[in-house]
Amino acid sequence: MTARRGRRRPAGGGVVFRKAQCAFECLGCGALALVHSCVVRDPEAMAQMREALEYKHEECWRYPTRHEACVARARAKREKMQRKLASQQASWRGGLCG
Repeated sequence: MTARRGRRRPAGGGVVFRKAQCAFECLGCGALALVHSCVVRDPEAMAQMREALEYKHEECWRYPTRHEACVARARAKREKMQRKLASQQASWRGGLCG
């Protein structure tokens, strides 16, 4: 596996609020997280949501391009879903020994 050259993360954490879409956008991968109107009216809830998204999207800045970060997030999501499905199938069959 080749070493990844990351990008420099902006001072604000790389997550910005887009008022037109009523969503937070990760500048690292371009993903949008929609925000409910009740959260928009509460500044503390907005700050918490932004902080959570900054933490969740830390990995995006380790890739050299926005496209690669987007592809990596999609791959990780798919792999997580497949692991969860495999564990559910094992439990339906009575565990790994059954």
